[in-house]
Amino acid sequence: MNIPVFNGGLFRSRQTEAELRARAATERVNDLAIRVTRDVRVAYLNSLTAYDRLGLTDQLLKQSQLAMDLARGRYDLGLSSIVELSQAQLNLTSAQIANTTARYDYQTQRVILDYQIGALR
Repeated sequence: MNIPVFNGGLFRSRQTEAELRARAATERVNDLAIRVTRDVRVAYLNSLTAYDRLGLTDQLLKQSQLAMDLARGRYDLGLSSIVELSQAQLNLTSAQIANTTARYDYQTQRVILDYQIGALR
């Protein structure tokens, strides 16, 4: 016959170990929830920033197009040099590149946000 009364604290140690393992598992779950929340917030803020940048690059493109039209008109009338026209063309091209890049970045950030919230199919 075996009486587990004097087992050197084996049962108490096992109970403590189980409690500590449960606490560690709970902390891992809490840590994962915090990381997921952070990732979703960062993705949301990045997509919001990219969306705001779309408006700015649209305005830049419109202003560059207007400047290009004015430079072309001045050049056609002989009031400015080819350098001014070339600079306006360069600014317009740069604005078009910035606009396209902003659209691409916004789409990328939206896909990242959709991934983070689990909306991708």
